[in-house]
Amino acid sequence: MQEDEDVINEEQEPDIEQQNESKDDGEDVNYDSASSESDKTLKKLHKSIKVAGKANPVWNGGDKYHVTMSEGGHEVNPQEELGQEGEDGVLKWEPKKPKCSYCNEEGHNSRTCISKKTDQETNKRQRDAEDAAAFKEKLTKLQKSQTDMCAQKSAAKSPLKKTKTVNHGGVVKPFKAPAQAGPSGVEYFETNAQNVTTLKQLQSVIRKKKSNMKKKF
Repeated sequence: MQEDEDVINEEQEPDIEQQNESKDDGEDVNYDSASSESDKTLKKLHKSIKVAGKANPVWNGGDKYHVTMSEGGHEVNPQEELGQEGEDGVLKWEPKKPKCSYCNEEGHNSRTCISKKTDQETNKRQRDAEDAAAFKEKLTKLQKSQTDMCAQKSAAKSPLKKTKTVNHGGVVKPFKAPAQAGPSGVEYFETNAQNVTTLKQLQSVIRKKKSNMKKKF
């Protein structure tokens, strides 16, 4: 049995060697194909470089130039605003003037626009004036509501104005009207057909009474 297995192994060994040889041959072929593909790529690259050398910048109708990769290129209009030619025939770059989006004038932008700043200041003054007027109106309404809340609807009349004397415990005395609150919420009393409310008026009444008392004695 061992002899038979040795014979089988000897028969299989040459097959493995043949497979390895065939693999080596295939790898050589792949290397050749890779080199041929790289040559083709280099040829295409050189050709595209030559074509790009003939390309010219073309005005696209906007504010930039673009380059065409076609052979021959296109002619550039030297009279374009941003494409003026120099003395050597080469296009020279000229800066574009900024345009304001607020007043549509050239030479400045919206950040440095004088008209915009003036309008903003005017609007601010108007808003401040309107706010001040609204605040003043609210304050007036508030003061009026407070006055109406504290004051009486109508001035209270002194009771028994026509009464000159009063009888208290059999003693007749001159009647003195009680103090009443006026529309302003201040208590006052009536003397000589006048309402006395302030300290100055009270002092004057006291002086008059003192002078009258001196005259009697």
